Order: sequence, then C-alpha cells, then structure tokens
Amino acid sequence: GSIELKLHDMVRAAKSSEHCTIKMAKENATPRFSIFRNKRMRGWWPFIKLKDQEDEEREEREDKQKKKKKKKWSSSGKVEAEFQLLTVEEAEKSPVGLGRKEPE
Repeated sequence: GSIELKLHDMVRAAKSSEHCTIKMAKENATPRFSIFRNKRMRGWWPFIKLKDQEDEEREEREDKQKKKKKKKWSSSGKVEAEFQLLTVEEAEKSPVGLGRKEPE
C-alpha cells in the first residue's frame, strides 16, 4: 500500500488514540497545520477506507432494526506518528535509525 500526505495542509493530530476519530479524516476537518510552519508534530491520525458493497450489505444485516445514518467511510485503524522537518545539516548529524543501540 501507499499513503500520500499534504504536508502543507494536514489535520492536527489527536493527543491520544481515544480522541482520534473518523471525523478527523474529513476534507474540511479542523484545526489544520503545516509542517513547514510548525516544524514538528506528534500524535494520532485515523486510517479510513471508502465502504464497498460488501461492507454496506453486512451493516444492513447487523443494523436492520436500528435506524442509523449511513456513513460512506469506515475506520480501518489508527497510527501514532511524529513528523519533524530538519535542515540538511540537522539530518546529517542524527541520521534516521541510528539513534538506538542494536537489539541484544
């Protein structure tokens, strides 16, 4: 799989997994941030997927008696991540993956 991020216009991360919801993944979700202005961001973001026919049929069977508003997106997980923008000099001082000792 792959992921594409708009680093100049991302939704601000949730501080905990409990606050990380599917609402954060909507196109107009706020608050927003730019890694080019903030330089660093850490937190939780949701992974979502567009529901397919199989998902909708399964939900209809499960919710026959419940009258719920149909959602076209479903949550497929959450990720905790940290983004940090570095200059070339800073990146060369502390290369990724070399900050820890080898496992014993």
